[in-house]
Amino acid sequence: MDYKTLFEAIVDAVIVINKDGQILDVNRGCLAMFGHGKVFPARLTVAEAQYAGVPQFVGILQDLSKQYEAEAAANEALLKLQQLDRSMTVAELGSALAHELNQPLTALSLYLKSAQKFLDGTEASDQLSTLFDKASVEGRRAADIIKRIRSMIERREIDTREVQVSALMQDVVRFMRSVIKNPNLEIKLDRIDADPFIDVDPIQTSQVLTNLIKNAAEAIESVRDGGLVQVSWRMSDDGQSVTLQVEDNGPGFTEDVLSEIFTSFRTTKDGGLGIGLSLSKRLVEQMGGIMSANNSSALGGACVSVIFPVSEAAA
Repeated sequence: MDYKTLFEAIVDAVIVINKDGQILDVNRGCLAMFGHGKVFPARLTVAEAQYAGVPQFVGILQDLSKQYEAEAAANEALLKLQQLDRSMTVAELGSALAHELNQPLTALSLYLKSAQKFLDGTEASDQLSTLFDKASVEGRRAADIIKRIRSMIERREIDTREVQVSALMQDVVRFMRSVIKNPNLEIKLDRIDADPFIDVDPIQTSQVLTNLIKNAAEAIESVRDGGLVQVSWRMSDDGQSVTLQVEDNGPGFTEDVLSEIFTSFRTTKDGGLGIGLSLSKRLVEQMGGIMSANNSSALGGACVSVIFPVSEAAA
């Protein structure tokens, strides 16, 4: 291949100048790049070369527009994910608080009734009875408010549709690779031959999987700089269900954490709310799935599994 053919075959813009700054040659890529008259981000690399004993400078200009657009799209997707994560966390926090507060309010009502019975027949009975009645009414009112809040939160709609497992997993892994910036941490997608369809809400399921991958990455980074997070799926022997797995080579779960891993307000993270896994489990169950966690990963760390029935339409 001669010089001119090679020169014109370069996709990026190439400009050749002499030591006085005169342009000696440009390729078609250069004419195409500057022909649209738009401002664009670029990277310039300059090298010195000798041609017939005369020093020349070759500038290679790369158009970074597509790279910037991809980064902007990834940042926008991350922002949307964070907004969704916050809204779902607030909803789960409200539901969990409602559940936790309902128990002491019920206990308070019982204590008031017991105290009222204990004081019956005493000199202060009439006066205190009125106060106890008012306290009981307020306690029941607070309990009713909490029940309504919990009922409203738990009526979140799930938009299920038929989703191909491979497409779902590939999108999640591709997204998390762009989000997690640690070059020493590998997120591996273990491809399986079987590629079933499942009836799930793709947004909520992606949220669950990204949360699991993020947890795995954070667990690894808590003990060392890098490691492996493996995402995979496998069909059941009878072909009726598929298991989605996220496992890592991190420290795994301690026994006390594993026993309460899906309980709200139980966390090992500094400043954590202990909502993420309990919310994920709730979402999975709302979509007809099952979530479990253990330390049986072949990688030596934690393993979280989500089982969904295979779509009846695709079965």
